[in-house]
Amino acid sequence: MKKEIVYTDNYLLVVDNLRDKLIIAHLPLSDAPILEGVPLLPPLLKEDDAEELAEERFPIKGECALDIIDFLKIKQEVFTEGYNKAKEKYKYTEEDLKLAMNYGYVQGDTGFKGVANLDDLLDLILRKIKKPSRPTHFVCEMEKDYRYNDDGERMGLPVHPTSQIKTTTNSQGQVELVGKYTIQ
Repeated sequence: MKKEIVYTDNYLLVVDNLRDKLIIAHLPLSDAPILEGVPLLPPLLKEDDAEELAEERFPIKGECALDIIDFLKIKQEVFTEGYNKAKEKYKYTEEDLKLAMNYGYVQGDTGFKGVANLDDLLDLILRKIKKPSRPTHFVCEMEKDYRYNDDGERMGLPVHPTSQIKTTTNSQGQVELVGKYTIQ
């Protein structure tokens, strides 16, 4: 279930728009206190956590054959290298882009309908290429409904997801939502 993130001065909040902006979870920013009775969001990943992202994406779980472990380590290394390369700054500066756009604009048709002048065109293009630096949504993982035998043991695959948001307890004993941050 995807939920929009609302930023305040002190908190990152996930709210339920269907229930009068009810706060589902929060993440204190800076030294803000934890809100009593409201689950926490997982900490935001730091921008330079490529290795952590690689380990999450290609986990080495339990006992595996050495060739599988080597294969997963290679995948982690390749992921980390690609992730770091993708974070590198653009080859051209904003000023280079403005010069190129000015030249194209002076030469004739820009290819953009409804753009009145060069400044509007530059604003439009710069907005499209600049990505937000903070997440806009949190995708909550949902609990799954399993069938159980008479001994209380889980049987087979889940029947279907429930409407219950999955939570876990962090190392400080606080309830934390399970899910991922996304940028749109």
